Amino acid sequence: VVLALVCGVIVDRYRLALQQMHALNIQLDARVAARTEELERLMRRRREETHRVEKDIRSLMTIQLPELELLQLDVEEGNISPEAVAHTISYVRVAQQLQLGLMQDMHDAAVLDDPAAQLDLAVRRFDLAARLREAMSLYAVYLERERVSVALELPASLWVEADSRRVERVLVNVMERVRLVRSLHAGPVCARVQLVEQHGYAIIRVTYDSNERCIASAQRALAFCAALVSRIGGSLHVASGAGCELVTIALPLDQDTVMYETAH
Repeated sequence: VVLALVCGVIVDRYRLALQQMHALNIQLDARVAARTEELERLMRRRREETHRVEKDIRSLMTIQLPELELLQLDVEEGNISPEAVAHTISYVRVAQQLQLGLMQDMHDAAVLDDPAAQLDLAVRRFDLAARLREAMSLYAVYLERERVSVALELPASLWVEADSRRVERVLVNVMERVRLVRSLHAGPVCARVQLVEQHGYAIIRVTYDSNERCIASAQRALAFCAALVSRIGGSLHVASGAGCELVTIALPLDQDTVMYETAH
Protein backbone atom coordinates (compact mmCIF):
# COMPACT_ATOMS: atom_id res chain seq x y z
CA VAL A 1 0.00 0.00 0.00
CA VAL A 2 2.80 2.40 0.95
CA LEU A 3 4.62 1.62 -2.30
CA ALA A 4 1.44 2.28 -4.28
CA LEU A 5 0.98 5.64 -2.53
CA VAL A 6 4.61 6.63 -3.18
CA CYS A 7 4.30 5.63 -6.83
CA GLY A 8 1.08 7.62 -7.11
CA VAL A 9 2.76 10.72 -5.68
CA ILE A 10 5.69 10.32 -8.07
CA VAL A 11 3.35 9.92 -11.04
CA ASP A 12 1.32 12.98 -10.01
CA ARG A 13 4.47 15.08 -9.67
CA TYR A 14 5.74 13.81 -13.00
CA ARG A 15 2.43 14.74 -14.65
CA LEU A 16 2.55 18.18 -13.00
CA ALA A 17 6.11 18.68 -14.22
CA LEU A 18 5.07 17.70 -17.74
CA GLN A 19 2.16 20.14 -17.62
CA GLN A 20 4.44 22.93 -16.41
CA MET A 21 6.98 22.15 -19.12
CA HIS A 22 4.19 22.14 -21.72
CA ALA A 23 2.94 25.53 -20.47
CA LEU A 24 6.48 26.93 -20.55
CA ASN A 25 6.97 25.62 -24.08
CA ILE A 26 3.74 27.32 -25.17
CA GLN A 27 4.88 30.62 -23.60
CA LEU A 28 8.32 30.28 -25.16
CA ASP A 29 6.82 29.54 -28.59
CA ALA A 30 4.55 32.57 -28.24
CA ARG A 31 7.48 34.82 -27.27
CA VAL A 32 9.59 33.50 -30.15
CA ALA A 33 6.71 34.00 -32.59
CA ALA A 34 6.10 37.56 -31.32
CA ARG A 35 9.80 38.43 -31.53
CA THR A 36 10.04 36.91 -35.01
CA GLU A 37 7.03 38.94 -36.14
CA GLU A 38 8.56 42.11 -34.64
CA LEU A 39 11.87 41.47 -36.41
CA GLU A 40 10.09 40.83 -39.71
CA ARG A 41 8.16 44.09 -39.27
CA LEU A 42 11.40 45.97 -38.56
CA MET A 43 13.05 44.41 -41.61
CA ARG A 44 10.09 45.39 -43.81
CA ARG A 45 10.27 48.95 -42.49
CA ARG A 46 14.03 49.02 -43.03
CA ARG A 47 13.60 47.80 -46.62
CA GLU A 48 10.89 50.39 -47.26
CA GLU A 49 13.06 53.19 -45.82
CA THR A 50 16.09 52.03 -47.81
CA HIS A 51 14.01 51.85 -50.99
CA ARG A 52 12.65 55.36 -50.36
CA VAL A 53 16.12 56.80 -49.80
CA GLU A 54 17.58 55.05 -52.85
CA LYS A 55 14.69 56.32 -54.96
CA ASP A 56 15.16 59.88 -53.68
CA ILE A 57 18.91 59.77 -54.30
CA ARG A 58 18.38 58.53 -57.86
CA SER A 59 15.84 61.28 -58.39
CA LEU A 60 18.30 63.90 -57.12
CA MET A 61 21.08 62.54 -59.33
CA THR A 62 18.71 62.64 -62.30
CA ILE A 63 18.09 66.30 -61.55
CA GLN A 64 21.74 67.27 -61.06
CA LEU A 65 23.36 65.71 -64.11
CA PRO A 66 21.22 67.43 -66.80
CA GLU A 67 21.60 70.74 -64.94
CA LEU A 68 25.39 70.43 -64.95
CA GLU A 69 25.48 69.35 -68.61
CA LEU A 70 23.32 72.31 -69.67
CA LEU A 71 25.48 74.64 -67.56
CA GLN A 72 28.63 73.35 -69.27
CA LEU A 73 27.12 73.83 -72.75
CA ASP A 74 25.92 77.34 -71.95
CA VAL A 75 29.32 78.31 -70.51
CA GLU A 76 31.14 76.92 -73.57
CA GLU A 77 28.82 78.81 -75.92
CA GLY A 78 28.87 81.96 -73.82
CA ASN A 79 25.06 82.04 -73.59
CA ILE A 80 24.70 82.35 -69.83
CA SER A 81 24.97 85.18 -67.32
CA PRO A 82 26.89 85.01 -64.04
CA GLU A 83 23.57 85.19 -62.17
CA ALA A 84 22.25 82.12 -64.01
CA VAL A 85 25.47 80.24 -63.26
CA ALA A 86 25.17 81.09 -59.56
CA HIS A 87 21.52 80.00 -59.53
CA THR A 88 22.29 76.64 -61.13
CA ILE A 89 25.21 76.03 -58.77
CA SER A 90 22.96 76.82 -55.79
CA TYR A 91 20.35 74.40 -57.11
CA VAL A 92 22.88 71.58 -57.52
CA ARG A 93 24.38 72.37 -54.11
CA VAL A 94 20.97 71.96 -52.46
CA ALA A 95 20.45 68.65 -54.25
CA GLN A 96 23.83 67.41 -52.99
CA GLN A 97 23.00 68.46 -49.43
CA LEU A 98 19.72 66.58 -49.72
CA GLN A 99 21.64 63.47 -50.76
CA LEU A 100 23.89 63.74 -47.71
CA GLY A 101 20.84 64.23 -45.54
CA LEU A 102 19.18 61.13 -46.97
CA MET A 103 22.27 59.09 -46.12
CA GLN A 104 22.09 60.42 -42.55
CA ASP A 105 18.40 59.43 -42.47
CA MET A 106 19.34 55.85 -43.40
CA HIS A 107 21.74 55.71 -40.45
CA ASP A 108 19.23 57.25 -38.04
CA ALA A 109 16.45 54.90 -39.23
CA ALA A 110 18.64 51.89 -38.42
CA VAL A 111 19.26 53.24 -34.90
CA LEU A 112 15.58 54.09 -34.33
CA ASP A 113 14.59 50.53 -35.24
CA ASP A 114 16.66 49.25 -32.28
CA PRO A 115 15.14 50.39 -28.93
CA ALA A 116 18.41 49.59 -27.15
CA ALA A 117 20.56 51.69 -29.49
CA GLN A 118 21.53 55.24 -28.56
CA LEU A 119 21.16 58.01 -31.12
CA ASP A 120 24.30 60.15 -31.32
CA LEU A 121 22.74 63.51 -30.45
CA ALA A 122 24.42 66.92 -30.41
CA VAL A 123 21.96 68.81 -28.19
CA ARG A 124 22.74 72.48 -27.83
CA ARG A 125 21.09 75.88 -27.51
CA PHE A 126 20.37 77.57 -30.85
CA ASP A 127 18.06 80.13 -32.45
CA LEU A 128 15.37 78.05 -34.15
CA ALA A 129 13.89 81.03 -36.02
CA ALA A 130 17.27 81.89 -37.58
CA ARG A 131 17.94 78.24 -38.44
CA LEU A 132 14.54 77.85 -40.14
CA ARG A 133 15.00 81.10 -42.03
CA GLU A 134 18.43 80.01 -43.28
CA ALA A 135 17.29 76.49 -44.23
CA MET A 136 14.20 77.67 -46.08
CA SER A 137 16.14 80.38 -47.91
CA LEU A 138 18.52 77.73 -49.24
CA TYR A 139 15.79 75.17 -49.94
CA ALA A 140 13.62 77.74 -51.77
CA VAL A 141 15.92 77.45 -54.80
CA TYR A 142 14.95 73.80 -55.03
CA LEU A 143 11.23 74.24 -54.28
CA GLU A 144 10.60 77.02 -56.79
CA ARG A 145 11.56 74.64 -59.62
CA GLU A 146 8.82 72.31 -58.34
CA ARG A 147 6.17 75.08 -58.32
CA VAL A 148 5.98 75.09 -54.52
CA SER A 149 5.66 78.51 -52.87
CA VAL A 150 6.47 78.91 -49.18
CA ALA A 151 5.30 81.69 -46.85
CA LEU A 152 7.33 82.09 -43.64
CA GLU A 153 5.81 83.49 -40.44
CA LEU A 154 8.74 83.51 -38.01
CA PRO A 155 9.57 85.65 -34.97
CA ALA A 156 12.82 87.58 -34.83
CA SER A 157 14.31 84.83 -32.65
CA LEU A 158 13.24 81.84 -30.57
CA TRP A 159 15.84 79.80 -28.69
CA VAL A 160 15.46 76.06 -28.17
CA GLU A 161 17.57 73.20 -26.82
CA ALA A 162 17.82 70.34 -29.32
CA ASP A 163 19.95 68.75 -32.04
CA SER A 164 19.92 71.54 -34.65
CA ARG A 165 21.14 69.34 -37.52
CA ARG A 166 18.39 66.77 -37.01
CA VAL A 167 15.73 69.45 -36.51
CA GLU A 168 16.71 70.80 -39.92
CA ARG A 169 16.55 67.26 -41.37
CA VAL A 170 13.01 66.89 -40.03
CA LEU A 171 11.95 70.19 -41.61
CA VAL A 172 13.54 69.18 -44.93
CA ASN A 173 11.72 65.83 -44.80
CA VAL A 174 8.44 67.66 -44.22
CA MET A 175 9.17 69.95 -47.17
CA GLU A 176 10.02 66.89 -49.25
CA ARG A 177 6.56 65.68 -48.29
CA VAL A 178 5.19 68.96 -49.70
CA ARG A 179 7.19 68.40 -52.90
CA LEU A 180 5.75 64.88 -53.20
CA VAL A 181 2.25 66.27 -52.79
CA ARG A 182 3.04 68.75 -55.55
CA SER A 183 3.99 65.86 -57.90
CA LEU A 184 0.54 64.32 -57.29
CA HIS A 185 -1.27 67.66 -57.42
CA ALA A 186 -2.80 69.21 -60.52
CA GLY A 187 -1.38 72.68 -59.95
CA PRO A 188 1.11 74.59 -57.80
CA VAL A 189 1.17 73.96 -54.05
CA CYS A 190 1.31 76.64 -51.37
CA ALA A 191 2.92 75.92 -47.98
CA ARG A 192 2.97 78.07 -44.85
CA VAL A 193 5.64 77.63 -42.16
CA GLN A 194 4.82 79.21 -38.78
CA LEU A 195 6.86 79.31 -35.57
CA VAL A 196 5.22 80.23 -32.25
CA GLU A 197 5.94 79.77 -28.56
CA GLN A 198 3.43 77.84 -26.45
CA HIS A 199 3.60 76.37 -22.92
CA GLY A 200 7.38 76.04 -22.82
CA TYR A 201 7.67 74.68 -26.35
CA ALA A 202 8.56 76.08 -29.75
CA ILE A 203 5.80 75.02 -32.14
CA ILE A 204 6.51 74.69 -35.86
CA ARG A 205 3.37 74.44 -37.99
CA VAL A 206 3.64 73.52 -41.66
CA THR A 207 0.36 73.76 -43.58
CA TYR A 208 0.10 72.88 -47.25
CA ASP A 209 -2.42 72.06 -49.99
CA SER A 210 -3.19 68.39 -50.42
CA ASN A 211 -5.83 65.94 -51.60
CA GLU A 212 -7.45 62.73 -50.35
CA ARG A 213 -4.93 60.50 -52.10
CA CYS A 214 -2.04 62.26 -50.38
CA ILE A 215 -3.67 62.67 -46.96
CA ALA A 216 -4.17 58.92 -46.62
CA SER A 217 -0.40 58.36 -46.68
CA ALA A 218 0.69 61.34 -44.56
CA GLN A 219 1.04 59.50 -41.23
CA ARG A 220 3.01 56.67 -42.81
CA ALA A 221 5.25 58.99 -44.83
CA LEU A 222 6.27 61.02 -41.77
CA ALA A 223 6.57 58.12 -39.28
CA PHE A 224 10.38 58.34 -39.41
CA CYS A 225 10.28 62.07 -38.64
CA ALA A 226 7.92 61.49 -35.70
CA ALA A 227 10.26 58.85 -34.23
CA LEU A 228 13.31 61.09 -34.73
CA VAL A 229 11.66 64.14 -33.10
CA SER A 230 10.59 61.95 -30.18
CA ARG A 231 14.22 60.89 -29.60
CA ILE A 232 15.35 64.54 -29.45
CA GLY A 233 12.74 65.42 -26.82
CA GLY A 234 9.89 66.75 -28.95
CA SER A 235 6.82 65.51 -30.80
CA LEU A 236 5.40 65.51 -34.32
CA HIS A 237 1.75 65.15 -35.28
CA VAL A 238 -0.03 65.10 -38.64
CA ALA A 239 -3.61 66.25 -39.13
CA SER A 240 -5.72 66.71 -42.24
CA GLY A 241 -8.56 69.00 -43.11
CA ALA A 242 -10.48 70.12 -46.15
CA GLY A 243 -7.88 69.89 -48.90
CA CYS A 244 -4.85 70.46 -46.69
CA GLU A 245 -2.44 68.79 -44.30
CA LEU A 246 -1.01 70.23 -41.08
CA VAL A 247 2.28 69.00 -39.59
CA THR A 248 2.92 70.23 -36.03
CA ILE A 249 6.40 69.89 -34.50
CA ALA A 250 6.97 70.73 -30.80
CA LEU A 251 10.49 71.30 -29.45
CA PRO A 252 11.45 72.26 -25.87
CA LEU A 253 12.58 75.84 -25.30
CA ASP A 254 15.98 76.34 -23.71
CA GLN A 255 15.92 76.89 -19.93
CA ASP A 256 17.02 80.54 -20.11
CA THR A 257 14.01 81.36 -22.31
CA VAL A 258 11.64 79.43 -20.03
CA MET A 259 12.95 81.22 -16.90
CA TYR A 260 12.71 84.63 -18.64
CA GLU A 261 9.13 83.99 -19.78
CA THR A 262 8.18 82.75 -16.28
CA ALA A 263 9.67 85.87 -14.66
CA HIS A 264 7.77 88.15 -17.04
